[in-house]
Amino acid sequence: MRKPLKILLLVLAAAFLAAAGVVARLYWASLDPAHALNVKLEGAVIDWNFRDAGQSFNDCVGAPRLRPGRLFRAAVWFSGWSCDAVGGPDVVYTLNFKPLDPGRREYFCRSGDGNRIGRHFNTRVELNDLEFRKTWDDPAQREDACGFFRDSFAELAKGARVLIHCDAGRDRTGTYNALVEALISEAQGPLDAATLAAVECDYRKSASLVPQKYGRMQAFLQDIAAHEGSVRAFLAAQCALPAETLDTVVRALSWPPGQTAVK
Repeated sequence: MRKPLKILLLVLAAAFLAAAGVVARLYWASLDPAHALNVKLEGAVIDWNFRDAGQSFNDCVGAPRLRPGRLFRAAVWFSGWSCDAVGGPDVVYTLNFKPLDPGRREYFCRSGDGNRIGRHFNTRVELNDLEFRKTWDDPAQREDACGFFRDSFAELAKGARVLIHCDAGRDRTGTYNALVEALISEAQGPLDAATLAAVECDYRKSASLVPQKYGRMQAFLQDIAAHEGSVRAFLAAQCALPAETLDTVVRALSWPPGQTAVK
């Protein structure tokens, strides 16, 4: 083989390896929501699992129940992209914040008047397994989780558009939404089998949900009903949420307006 051809092949091989290295670095960077490259890459390859929580639940119920355009849910992959792509939220809540991680990540969406950085209230533990009632017996998990409900309920009562997210937008986000959906439903009628099925229907819209997790939201709400009697009583007891706060958020999220019988 002539020497110029060998040199050309070596140059091409080196270029290929360098390009492969760049692609690999870009790929791994795209998996890290804290990396600046996520702004360009994440949303192009990862399912955001985004939806209007109110409209999604209404579609599952087959009738209006939650006010659309107020509560949104997503996976982490929205971070770094436009807020308009995830409902234009006024406030973002991050349920997957890791307080003990030295490289703690701040998740956000971009808006013309500044970034919406995810609020978090878990200062001691990473929230996990919120869809199991026994998790709420852990004082650290309970208190840190309750911070999200206290703050988000206050914002929703004021009319804010709220986005809730975790990693997949599935279990922690799903638990938050299941409790809200059940709270509003209880004020409009019994939390019957059809309503429980609608909560589960919304949960199963998450593309990453595996069959082993089917039924979790239904079981969680049934466990609450067996021990506390209602989601309203559960939130009042666990998070010390006063009746006025619960009444206000029920009125703010019920749809159509005025169709509530707050208990």
